[in-house]
Amino acid sequence: MDDTDRALLVELQENCDRSAKELANALAKRGYQLMGPAVAARKKRLIADGLIQRAVVLLDAKRCGFNLYVLLVRLKDGSTHAEDAVSEAILSIPEVVEFHTCLGDDVHNVVKLMADDVARVNTISRLLRSLPQVDNVTSLNVAETRRYSTAVPINAPMNGSTE
Repeated sequence: MDDTDRALLVELQENCDRSAKELANALAKRGYQLMGPAVAARKKRLIADGLIQRAVVLLDAKRCGFNLYVLLVRLKDGSTHAEDAVSEAILSIPEVVEFHTCLGDDVHNVVKLMADDVARVNTISRLLRSLPQVDNVTSLNVAETRRYSTAVPINAPMNGSTE
């Protein structure tokens, strides 16, 4: 992956719905001179190489009536069996939008979920607490999101830049 690929990936993360010509114009503003067909070929290669997994539409959760909640899950036993059983339960919950296994002393899993009703969050928390491998579940209602991005922070310097 070269600097041109990085710049293209930055542009695609901002708006992947642009035509190859529009992307070429955006890249030109960054100092990269490519024609539309060359941009299309690079994008196709980045997809084939697996750097681009898929293109999605990002919805405004609040406007759709959903709030973000975070569950902090502490396990009783750090064994692989316990982790697998809890993971299976968490992954079966449709409201889960992110699920992370953590290293550290107190929290083993961080689960982010979108729900339109706090009662549903309570139901999910009770379900997880009922698992024999779970020691505790702490629920947090996210009051304000100050930054949200799905973009990977790819370093794409301007063409000719030494940064």
